[in-house]
Amino acid sequence: MTALPATEEALLARAAAGDREAFRPLVDAHYGRIHAFVSRDLGDPDDAREVCQEAFLSAWRAAGSYRGEAGVGTWLARIAVNRMRSRLRGRLPSGAGGDPDGAGLDGFAAHVRNSADEAAGREDADRVRTALGHLPPEQREALVMRHYGGYGFGEISRVLGIPEATVKSRVRYGLLKIEEMLREGGVR
Repeated sequence: MTALPATEEALLARAAAGDREAFRPLVDAHYGRIHAFVSRDLGDPDDAREVCQEAFLSAWRAAGSYRGEAGVGTWLARIAVNRMRSRLRGRLPSGAGGDPDGAGLDGFAAHVRNSADEAAGREDADRVRTALGHLPPEQREALVMRHYGGYGFGEISRVLGIPEATVKSRVRYGLLKIEEMLREGGVR
């Protein structure tokens, strides 16, 4: 008879009891998704790795405090968001905001490209990156989690602790603001 795979909640309970090997599958399952939205919002790969490392270390230490009110992945993402916010609060404001090197924003640029010309595509990516950096942090955060983290509206709602309708409006208004900035040439 084959043993059933452990649920994430069971793995977390084992981790809380000190089983280090039980925590590894949780990191493996959730690191990529969490790192995707953290790196897009912070814009610095080193900061993103540090924030993710801090978040998973915090989760390991706090495994016994997991209450099961949300899925383990949502709980882990919430810890990462809190770490990311702390990191962002520690930065000086920089006119352009997150993702200064443009890594990963080509997905947004794909929506505004008028041709397959690579030079135009890079220019669009730069403009979208700049526009994204001008969004209010709460809109940028929801937008990045949705488009780069691959989180659904309900998941983002649970992670951020806000109603799902608020998440939807933040994403929608963020996209509209980016579109407006690009259309009006407000970002260069």
